[in-house]
Amino acid sequence: MPDITLRPFEQERFDRLVELARNRFDTVLTQPEARVLMHSAAAYFLPPPSDAEPRPPVRPEFLRWLMTDSDAAKFIDPKGVRIWSVTIPEPLDLKSCTIPHPVHFLWSTVEGELALFAAEVKGLFVFGGILKKGLLADGITVHGPVFIKGAKIDGQIHLVGAEIDRNIDMSGTELTGSVLCPIFCTSEID
Repeated sequence: MPDITLRPFEQERFDRLVELARNRFDTVLTQPEARVLMHSAAAYFLPPPSDAEPRPPVRPEFLRWLMTDSDAAKFIDPKGVRIWSVTIPEPLDLKSCTIPHPVHFLWSTVEGELALFAAEVKGLFVFGGILKKGLLADGITVHGPVFIKGAKIDGQIHLVGAEIDRNIDMSGTELTGSVLCPIFCTSEID
């Protein structure tokens, strides 16, 4: 990861997120979890990682807290929660959650299910990386696009009954399962 210099307002957001995480989630944050907070507090460009870049584990409970805590949402950059070059070793359960910002899985590995059944989110982005148990998002409401680009998905993509306000783009994605998506879109599917 290249050296990042946060602008003062981004540093303030990051500091507040760290404080909230330690007070409300766990007093001991791992370095990869702190990195997720930093990426989510700022708007700098996140490049594809090198092949040698480690993908350390991040607790799914931490990610769920970050995505759903109303006070944490105040300090997340409008780009959203950005999960870069990590491994989520267990299922990430976001069923029925309202997530007030876009969520980005960037060159990360999700070992268990990524469950977004009946969730509501501003945008869903999966660039590169691997979803080892697929995407389970029946009934999701996305107030923006769904981009699943250049990823590898083992398992199915479930989007039955999904409402997606913008487009779905799965270009360059390798899918070993099937796509179940009789959905309602107000835009086109690429």
